[in-house]
Amino acid sequence: MSPSASPQRSWWTRPVLQRTVARLVLICTLLWPVFPPVASVTAQGSTPGAVAPTADVTAQEMAPDTLPSASAGGTIAVPGMQTPNGLAVHGTNRRIYVTSRDNGKLFMLDPNTFAVAGQAQVGSLPWGVAVDPALNRAWVANFGSGTVSVLDATGLGTVATLNLGTGAQPTLVGYLPAYQRVFVALHGLHAIAVINAVNNSVDTIISVGDRGPWGLAINPNLNRVYVTFRETNTLVTLDPVNNWQPLPGHTIQPCSGGFPASPYGVAFSPDNKLYVACALAGSVDQAVIYHVNAAGLHEMRRFALPRGGPNGGGVAVNPVSRNAFYTNSSSNNVSIIGYPSLQIVGTEPAGRDPFAVAADSVGGRLIVGNRADNTLTIINDPYLPMAYKVNGVAVNQANGKVFVTSRDNGLLLRLKGGGATDLEAAVTVGGQPWGVAVNGTTDRVYTASFAEGTVHALQASPLTPLATIAVGGEPTFVEVDAATNRIFTVSHALN
Repeated sequence: MSPSASPQRSWWTRPVLQRTVARLVLICTLLWPVFPPVASVTAQGSTPGAVAPTADVTAQEMAPDTLPSASAGGTIAVPGMQTPNGLAVHGTNRRIYVTSRDNGKLFMLDPNTFAVAGQAQVGSLPWGVAVDPALNRAWVANFGSGTVSVLDATGLGTVATLNLGTGAQPTLVGYLPAYQRVFVALHGLHAIAVINAVNNSVDTIISVGDRGPWGLAINPNLNRVYVTFRETNTLVTLDPVNNWQPLPGHTIQPCSGGFPASPYGVAFSPDNKLYVACALAGSVDQAVIYHVNAAGLHEMRRFALPRGGPNGGGVAVNPVSRNAFYTNSSSNNVSIIGYPSLQIVGTEPAGRDPFAVAADSVGGRLIVGNRADNTLTIINDPYLPMAYKVNGVAVNQANGKVFVTSRDNGLLLRLKGGGATDLEAAVTVGGQPWGVAVNGTTDRVYTASFAEGTVHALQASPLTPLATIAVGGEPTFVEVDAATNRIFTVSHALN
């Protein structure tokens, strides 16, 4: 059965006695809160063994695109911010982290008022920033001083400063949770640094023979890292199975149609797409979209963008709506690539020289840093709280929260409930999620993934994955016995 297909409905018409013998998969009290679930992939300070990639996801042409629009907040000035160069959004409390290049600071902003909630002095010419809620850490790449600052994500206290070598010129930074590793593009050394996020040490510095690393994207589905190299027009794929060395046969030249051709920013979407910004003849004015899987990268679309100029090329994806956003630094605007059409569906104005961009997926908006006028532009992404082909609905009787499985984009959505449909949180739960069940007593929620043959266990609040259990047989419906915390699923393919 193809990923886009629904289970055959003929079994609904079978005699009752036949339906009652449908195989039930029993998941016992391992998931009882006294023995909390263990995530299927863990990392405790050292690199684990090979991690099996998640099932491939193929986008479906399911519904028209929803066009983002400028928010009422518009463009916002942040006191003391000088040339915003990098942006990140905290996945739980939604605080916004901005690197201020010209005074060597990291700012932390309140997500509702945009007031400065904290600031810290970091290194010289800070560039990229990444944040992880689980470790409560923020990492800042300091281009001028050749260091990475490690900070407490709440109070912005300095935890460590890591020296990456003379002339390193670190630019962008990304974090891979399954391996608890931080990756940093070292533009000056033509290399990538791999940092152990647990003990704050540099594992290795990888020189791959390509020159001018620029963009960096994390693929948590396959636990891979993609890096663009501007001077050699290459995009390499790093994999833990290969000790973070580039995978043979996976290096591509993404940009074409002009000379010189150079890739800039790159961003990954949870439906296994990679968005690349390309400069042709010195101006970033082309977007390329790839479908990625374990076998490599496969080009889907290529089209022109408004002029990004020689310093443009910021890219971000809202992981909930799947819309992609390209900053055009010369045109002072942002191009929106709609999902599922994968075409430009609109262009939103920004401030002067927009570059850095980050998604606040829970808030349904994008944050853009405008370098020339020291402001942030807020763009709403009003896709939320839509879903593609709702398959399952469950209500937490303890607090009224509503949980919805969205089959064709692989999401579990948590709605406010109590008569309100406001989206509070969303998380990816595998291919074609079907049934959903909630245990209000234990604050757990369970989904059945038809395409993957798995049951996903999550904490209901905050909505956080806990474990993935293989059950096989195209599971559809799932129920939980609140008294025993035993979970039952119907396996469609096993009858």
